[in-house]
Amino acid sequence: MKKFLIANWKMNTDFSQAVDLADYYKSHLKKVDSLTIVVCPPAIWLAELSKRLSKSSIGLGAQNIHYQEFGAVTGEISAIMVKKYAKYVIVGHSERRKIFEETNEAINQKVRQALKHNLVPIICFGENVKEEGIDHILAQISFAIKGVSHEDIKKVIFAYEPVWAIGTGQPASAHHAWEMIDSARERLAIIYNREIATKTKFLYGGSVNAKNIQSFLQETTINGFLVGGASLDHKSFEVIYNELTR
Repeated sequence: MKKFLIANWKMNTDFSQAVDLADYYKSHLKKVDSLTIVVCPPAIWLAELSKRLSKSSIGLGAQNIHYQEFGAVTGEISAIMVKKYAKYVIVGHSERRKIFEETNEAINQKVRQALKHNLVPIICFGENVKEEGIDHILAQISFAIKGVSHEDIKKVIFAYEPVWAIGTGQPASAHHAWEMIDSARERLAIIYNREIATKTKFLYGGSVNAKNIQSFLQETTINGFLVGGASLDHKSFEVIYNELTR
């Protein structure tokens, strides 16, 4: 199965840094059939990076969208605005859930907005602490895809990001990630069917870097990575790319 490597820059980079990173990715991370690279910069850089990456194999994604198409929602962006520049959008990241108190209902609406406007939603899910366990993340998944058809679910990417691992430098073990993703696949098999569950792409994120990436590559149920801090260091991101394409 084709793998994904997604760079989430979060609220980082000024204009020159964003351009430098994008140019480096474009010149050093060559197209390979087995891997899709997606960059999710701050929304303000989407227009410029769409020009710079237009003739490359690197895709663009937004870090968030609102669940309305238009309206009096100061500071937000909609799927209609994003789709001119990007193909993907991160939905339900733990930082959005925590800082902006996004609910499961809001995340579901965002997923449906993304699909309505032909954006690929990257749905994040994960427990705040290990003790919350599998039931917590299965509930997140079930709410996020409520009302999503059998055809549309085939377009969705999931990213398991345990909150306790994000930005801590302490990733989940590969085995723990496998357990959670395997359980998530089982939930999809119940809601949809086994074929869809098997073919759906599940990524891992949470303190992924050049030093620990190798441990996750042994787990075939993990179809790629959502990388935060390490994606801002072009050398580290290139090492991760090399590990995925060797």
